[in-house]
Amino acid sequence: MGLGLLLIPALGGYWLLTHSNRWKFTVLLQSGYHVFFRSAASGLALSSASYVLALVLPGLERLGSELKMEPDHTEFAPAIVFSALLALALPPTLNLRFTVLKGAIRAAEASRP
Repeated sequence: MGLGLLLIPALGGYWLLTHSNRWKFTVLLQSGYHVFFRSAASGLALSSASYVLALVLPGLERLGSELKMEPDHTEFAPAIVFSALLALALPPTLNLRFTVLKGAIRAAEASRP
């Protein structure tokens, strides 16, 4: 798998962490490497969930062939694209449940010694 295919879920994880009220303030309190690895872990979770959804949902298996990717990368292409879409759709959905105040209180309680 090329580096570009690994970068998309990590960017999706970063988008999820910085745009959802649940994790936004926690990420602001962390250093660079912590944010990077947390984004990569979130991207891995997103891509794993989207890979399972791509296997279950009909029609998504054709997406890899339509993207005209290299033959060995076509099985992961639907999951990568779907994880990016999932990363864009999850923050507004999560923000309905977690307000800015709840996120700030959660981050303040987590940073207390």
